[in-house]
Amino acid sequence: MNRGYVAKQGDWLFYFYQSPCAYKNGLFKSTIDGKHRKRIDRGSISNINVVGNWIYYVKSEKNMAYPDNNIIINSLYKIKTDGSQQTKLLDDCGFVTITGNQIYYCTDTAIELYDKANIAYPLKDDLGNIYRADIKCPNNRVLVKKNAFRYVINGNYLYYFNISNNINRLDFATGTEEENLFNASDIFIVDDLIYFINNTSDRYSINCYNQTKMTTKEIHLAVNQVDQIVICDNNIIYKDVYRNVIDFDKFNAKKISNVGTADYIYAFDDMVVLWEYGKIPVII
Repeated sequence: MNRGYVAKQGDWLFYFYQSPCAYKNGLFKSTIDGKHRKRIDRGSISNINVVGNWIYYVKSEKNMAYPDNNIIINSLYKIKTDGSQQTKLLDDCGFVTITGNQIYYCTDTAIELYDKANIAYPLKDDLGNIYRADIKCPNNRVLVKKNAFRYVINGNYLYYFNISNNINRLDFATGTEEENLFNASDIFIVDDLIYFINNTSDRYSINCYNQTKMTTKEIHLAVNQVDQIVICDNNIIYKDVYRNVIDFDKFNAKKISNVGTADYIYAFDDMVVLWEYGKIPVII
């Protein structure tokens, strides 16, 4: 849901850097202190997952099946963390999540061309389908869920957004499903608690849903519309539509501060990373 532009493993960050000069774009790695920076691959990168010595990521590239049309396809690659042994795994992939030896992904860019006002459009099939496969053989997939437009995997559960932004929960073990838990713009799960954004009318609230008690509590009311939330230790960090990043104590919502600006925010263990177009990621 945050495009997966940043991943962390040990003392290393792996991230997509998007430069004002397109030829400088690419997948980079650096130590947390910003040193030892190295480009791993060129191009437009997203959905970065690091597993052992491998980086799995999605790369946008021209679809050579239609050389006369400016059609982009998102392909899944893997590459060693040292930049060697790059391998294409899938020609059509998005929203990639790797848990253990399982890879979850969406595919939504099967293409058919037609003319309308002399413009060629790609038509999408399988929009909102989530698939699961063994990480060693991602083509050998099984359908997990249809009509899931965004999703989060937490333990044995799949939490997904339907077309109306209602949150549903699928239990992988039993196959049972709970629908319409609540409506949200974004979620972040910590143990049994789901922190979520609810933007309704002129009220922009951050809430906490207790899955055991099945209760919801409003914990913060934002000034502007909110579009992303993460949790780090005892802090709740969110980003509003004006790119302001706000931090407050989840036990004292009045203890609040503006910590910077970002296009996307990421939480890893005890650190938060701010990602902005044209800039190196910043740790706060």
